[in-house]
Amino acid sequence: MRLPRILPALALYICLILYPTQVIVGIRDSLDLCIKTLVPTIFPFAVVTNMLVGYNCEIWISQFIKKPFEYLFHLNSNLAFAYILGIFSGYPQGAVAILAVYEKGGCTKEEAEHALCFCNNTGIAFLLGAVPVIFNNSRLGIQLFTVQLVSSFIYAVIFRPKGIIKTNILPETEVAQTEPILVSSVMRAIRPTVTVSAFVMLFGALGTLINDLFIHYSLSPLFSSILLCFLEITNASGYLSQLESELSLPLMGFAVCFSGICVHLQIAGCLKNKLSMKRFFTAKLFQGICAFLIILIFKIY
Repeated sequence: MRLPRILPALALYICLILYPTQVIVGIRDSLDLCIKTLVPTIFPFAVVTNMLVGYNCEIWISQFIKKPFEYLFHLNSNLAFAYILGIFSGYPQGAVAILAVYEKGGCTKEEAEHALCFCNNTGIAFLLGAVPVIFNNSRLGIQLFTVQLVSSFIYAVIFRPKGIIKTNILPETEVAQTEPILVSSVMRAIRPTVTVSAFVMLFGALGTLINDLFIHYSLSPLFSSILLCFLEITNASGYLSQLESELSLPLMGFAVCFSGICVHLQIAGCLKNKLSMKRFFTAKLFQGICAFLIILIFKIY
């Protein structure tokens, strides 16, 4: 066993002992956030995503937008299904759809891993439902959704593979079902919903601890907010809404597109070690910086 590998776990364990109050408060607040915001915005999308996968929707969707998708992104058009879900349903539904297409033979592993980088975004339900309430700005959710869409599109076009891929449309096959698709879709939606909530609670406790330590040592709340943007978007949005700085909304744009390490781990958990996320961090970092600059330059407030 290598010592560096256990240092993060050891540090967290020491924090649990030294700062139990902050950890409890962070988990309690995050749990409340999960119940009121995350579960209502994630669970229904997870159910519907699994239903669409069960009914082979990627096949007929790819037929409608085959040519523009191949021309713009130089990817197998079977992944158009995942791209649409990644825009509207949000993470981790984009990853679930990409894995489903890959397992059915609808794309290569390299194509799937590239698509992961821009087909996993913050869900529209969170952006249009929760963000305007948190920031008390009715238009902000739409603006952030638009910025995220532009940022992911910029990445997808700039870093697209060379040469246009010609798609072989998959034949529609009937998968043997031991239970109705609705039932299996609900059961499969439970795991990602619980996983996301668990990660949010863990990172919520970490965020509360970081914020309190910054306050205790009289450090700028801007620095703690920047750090939280890298960790977890839901709790970061709460801190950014209270930050009296012109950078609060640009940072929110960054958080929305980067999605946070918390989301990165959630997506990794959904891939079942079948796809690599080597390029995912740098890809989302690029998109986050794009969003930050777009909001800063065009003064979206």
